[in-house]
Amino acid sequence: MTITPSIQVKHLSKIYERVNKKRVLVTRALDDVSFTVNRNNFVSIIGPSGCGKTTLLRVVAGLVSATEGEVLIEGKQVNGPGPDRAMVFQMIGLLPWRTVTENVELGLELHGVGRAQRREKAEAQIGGMGLAKFASHYPWELSGGMQQRVGIARALVMDPTTLLMDEPFGALDALTRTKLQDELVLIWERDRKTVLFVTHSVDEALLLSDRIIMMNREGRIKREIEVPLRRPRVMTELMFDRRFAELKRSLLEDLRDGDEGVVECRNE
Repeated sequence: MTITPSIQVKHLSKIYERVNKKRVLVTRALDDVSFTVNRNNFVSIIGPSGCGKTTLLRVVAGLVSATEGEVLIEGKQVNGPGPDRAMVFQMIGLLPWRTVTENVELGLELHGVGRAQRREKAEAQIGGMGLAKFASHYPWELSGGMQQRVGIARALVMDPTTLLMDEPFGALDALTRTKLQDELVLIWERDRKTVLFVTHSVDEALLLSDRIIMMNREGRIKREIEVPLRRPRVMTELMFDRRFAELKRSLLEDLRDGDEGVVECRNE
């Protein structure tokens, strides 16, 4: 029996064009990208700035159309956003005039879910993220880490099959980032969503992922690796694991090879 991958990216290319002083400037953000993600797997995408990571995630989300190629989610072609996918951004984009509960309810409200049902679903997710005491607070009353928890709850309340995360912890301090990484692992183990996760941090990718996809500055896949580290993983323990050190060194060497200016992204 053949199992259909959760995500299939097939020969994906994305070209942007803009006019500057009567000249058409062409930027190829993605170039013939192909990969699959099996159901319930956690896959991270790493690479230098400008390599097309965010563009790739937006195409999978249906927020940006591909120039060539296609994306399939659970065997169905992506032609736009859908409830089977939810995206979490680094800039959370909470509506400042809505409470935590109202922000989490937003997607359900837009999809026509009744008030009582969406409130019940929102409260369950808010409680699961440890935010029950802050349900009636506004975004400006929350810390950055708490705001990101609201963003994750807002995505999960839609019960998507696929969770797309674009550097969700990149703007957080080291302690908050570590705590949210641990919480994300618990959420993933509990709900078994398929996760496609963009990060600049090699440490973070190795901590969280089943597989890592590395991209180069030309918008192509440079390397894919399976992460053989046993779960559960804790960064304070991984730091002393020989295999972790070897994988990290290999990934950093590949990132630096031909990519001037790439620096190590520590988990801090």
